[in-house]
Amino acid sequence: MVQRRKYLKLQLSEAEKAGELALLQGISRGEDAERQRFAEELHDSLGSQIGALHLKLNSDNVDEEKLKQLESIGDDVRRISYDLLPPQIENGNLSLALEKLFLFNHSEECSFYFHSHNDLNSLGNAHFDLQLYRVFQELIRNTVKHSKAKEAHLSVWKEEEKWVFEYEDNGVGMPENATPGLGTQTIQSRLNKIGASFHLDSKPNKGIRIGIAVNLDHA
Repeated sequence: MVQRRKYLKLQLSEAEKAGELALLQGISRGEDAERQRFAEELHDSLGSQIGALHLKLNSDNVDEEKLKQLESIGDDVRRISYDLLPPQIENGNLSLALEKLFLFNHSEECSFYFHSHNDLNSLGNAHFDLQLYRVFQELIRNTVKHSKAKEAHLSVWKEEEKWVFEYEDNGVGMPENATPGLGTQTIQSRLNKIGASFHLDSKPNKGIRIGIAVNLDHA
């Protein structure tokens, strides 16, 4: 009876983990579809309307300061649209999308650097490219919000039959025996979709290092 209870408890625990993973996967799929739809709406509808309004106001000799404010709004719309779905991902250039992502997040508080040691354009699969892009968006957010890091680096190189991505920052790191949070679980879920391996190394006050490997035959 005791063994039976232990077995049932183990089965329940595994089922809960599987359910959590399925939920995370469903959420990420829904998020990606909604982001794509929203990005297209921003770019095609609101962006074009702002452009048309700017031309009209400019021809009507409207105050220059108001035109600058409208231009600023247009820039914000383009930035948000880009963040939701970078055109480089659609055009098969993951490397350029990542380079621009790190450049955009570069600031006085934390410097972000992208290093590509091989000619990485795309993994050959837009779905794979998008999943990896979302992973590095999440890692950058974690660095900015939690790490207190001054620098963060992403290095990419080709190693035999796989692409290797190594992300590291020099922040406060993670506490000993810390359990993976929702962000880490979402990252793992995205990487599981593309058959990528994931390794996290972090110690208190020693920053964080994350290694990701994608087999070429999976892409």
